[in-house]
Amino acid sequence: SIREVTGYILIAINQFRRLPLEQLRVIRGTSLYEDRFALAILVNYQKDGVYGLKELGLTHLT
Repeated sequence: SIREVTGYILIAINQFRRLPLEQLRVIRGTSLYEDRFALAILVNYQKDGVYGLKELGLTHLT
């Protein structure tokens, strides 16, 4: 269970519906994806073209 990230989170090119990150509390962003983003979510869909990722379980993110 991930609670803290010092850099960035990149969620890309996946085929799942839900990403359970309920314990994640902080994304510090000391380094950024493309020098801009602490959280980047890109191209997460199923091969048949239906969007796959529908829920991020970020219930404790502050």
